[in-house]
Parts: sequence; C-alpha cells; structure tokens
Amino acid sequence: MPSFAGVHHVELVVSSIERSLPFYRDLLAPLGYHRISEVEGERGETIWYLGGPEVALGLREAQTDGDHDRYRVGIHHVAFEAWSRGLVDDRAAWLAERGAEIESHPHFPQRTNVLFLRAVDKHTIEVRFYERGAGETMSSGTGATGAVAAAIRRGLVGSPVKVLTPAGDLDVRDSDGGDFYISGPAEIVAEGLFHLNSALTQPLP
Repeated sequence: MPSFAGVHHVELVVSSIERSLPFYRDLLAPLGYHRISEVEGERGETIWYLGGPEVALGLREAQTDGDHDRYRVGIHHVAFEAWSRGLVDDRAAWLAERGAEIESHPHFPQRTNVLFLRAVDKHTIEVRFYERGAGETMSSGTGATGAVAAAIRRGLVGSPVKVLTPAGDLDVRDSDGGDFYISGPAEIVAEGLFHLNSALTQPLP
C-alpha cells in the first residue's frame, strides 16, 4: 500500500479484537476502508489491517497493563478523513443509532478522543469531536490542533488553517518547529458552584 505524506499506517491497541474489528470495519467502510489483511506482530500476536484510500488502520489486542508500553490500550487522537459533510453526518448518525459514544466505548477502557475531519479548501477544515469523558462536544482546542496536524501531515491543507466547529471557528498556525498556536473566541456558556469537602481544604502537614 502506498504511503501518503510519509504516513503508511496507524495502529490502535484495543481490549478485544473480537469486538473492535467488526466495529471499525462497519464504521470505516463508507470512508473507503474495504481491504482486510493480517500480519504477525513482533510478539507473535495477530495485527489486523483495514486498508483505506491511502492509509491503513491496524488493530492489535492489548498484551499488558503497564503504564509505559506501546501495547497498552488507548491513543490520544485519531482523525479519519471524509470527503463530504454528508458523509461526516452519516457516520455520526451511525454511531448515535447504535448508542456508541465512541470515545467511551468498552473497546477503550482508558478512553480515547476521536476526530472526523473534512478538508474544505487548502486552508480550511471542518471537524466533529468525540472526547474522552464527554462524548460528542461542540469544539476542542487540543482536538482542533490534532486535526490540523493530521491534515497538514497528509498534505490536505497548509498553515495557517481555519477550523470550522459546531461552536464557531478557530485559527491554528503551525510554527514549523513542532509547536502550534491556536486562537478563537472565548465565551462563558455556564455558571455554577462547587463545594469542596472540608477535609480537602485542610493545610498539608
């Protein structure tokens, strides 16, 4: 399979191949991920690959619960490209119909953030966010930055990038040195009171 802008494949470590393989197969088939293959990993495990238009998604089952191991379940952000707004909405509806809040699905015991993005033009992308602990959200600073990083790496856009979100537009700029700068509106959307347990407010000995 040819690589795209240097990216050949992305691997996810999941808690159960039996559950995850059909889930991702059905989720990603409309995005062009039709080819399924398997290879043997370096620990003897089977890695299943869903081949997409340019990049493959690999699934391998977790083998350890350690804190610092590449085989541990979870990944911060996963971005899938869609070529129309209708397709993005279709995949979001597919998830909703099955009651699957993808970020907190049992496939990810440690939770994950998932992004769906569409390149509008060479300096604009549209993004839908599913964040760990919250489900679908209207916007996300780290999510927008991750989506821009993925889109630039794949050659879909160039910096600076306007990110269209359900909550409004954000502007993200790549410094070319690994740093990203984000700007956008800030508004108060809710207010409330939180009462700390008195034991938590005592000075430390």
